[in-house]
Amino acid sequence: MAGPWPQKAAGGSAPANGEAQPRPATEPPKLEEWSEEQYIHALAHLETLQNQLEELRPTLLSIVHSLTSPYPDPQTMYKSVREAILGGSRALDVFRKTYESQKTKEVMLRGRGSWAGSMDVTAAANEPTWGWREKSEALKSKESNELKDSGDATAENSNKKEAGKE
Repeated sequence: MAGPWPQKAAGGSAPANGEAQPRPATEPPKLEEWSEEQYIHALAHLETLQNQLEELRPTLLSIVHSLTSPYPDPQTMYKSVREAILGGSRALDVFRKTYESQKTKEVMLRGRGSWAGSMDVTAAANEPTWGWREKSEALKSKESNELKDSGDATAENSNKKEAGKE
């Protein structure tokens, strides 16, 4: 969002009339069409990020609480403060790794491309906010079972062929 100040022109100086000049429209990257399963996995990934972010919320409160609580001795206080800080640090590292992952980059790129194509999000209002991780896990389980079943069928067919050769 532009502020109240004039935008700088390409040469680095503000336009003479003080008005912001429009930026040239850039074509959003062409993305291949996703299947419903891919969208479910992407929503599950975003739900994971949301959960990790919500787990970070009480971190500062936990640290402040450990600093302000009475303790019988300095060692106990040190232990409590250290645990609060390290727990928050670990949770932040997990969130950072997930946020900076290739999967997150793909989902965000897809979202930007979709947003550039159409800003109408009214259909999303009818979609549930939670439960995508469970749906994603169910799909993964179903897919792995199908692969296992097809692998078993392939092994049976090859065993029958070998038996027929003898």
